[in-house]
Amino acid sequence: MAKTIQEQAQKFNITSIMITAIVTALAFVVGLFWNDATKTTIESLFPNSDAIGMKLVVAIFVTVGVTIAIYIIYRTQKITEKYEKKLKQIALEQKRKLDLKRKKYQQYVLGSKI
Repeated sequence: MAKTIQEQAQKFNITSIMITAIVTALAFVVGLFWNDATKTTIESLFPNSDAIGMKLVVAIFVTVGVTIAIYIIYRTQKITEKYEKKLKQIALEQKRKLDLKRKKYQQYVLGSKI
């Protein structure tokens, strides 16, 4: 049984890694499209202005926006992990109580038959 649990853990890790790689690749493609859209927008809105200065301003805004988004995702994940841990503890406690009730019932049934 330990071997099957270990195999499942390894399978889960491989699956998790593959999903992460695919999501990362898709995010990279989205980033390339946004790069092109940003360049086109800057060139159309400010055709005669300093292109380097505008690109720096846009890069700063994008960096701040992405940093905020990453922070929100990170905090959401931490909150989810916290509640997941609490739910696991509650489930374990309920399982213990149920096991105790089963033992008491079995003792009652076996005790009454003697």
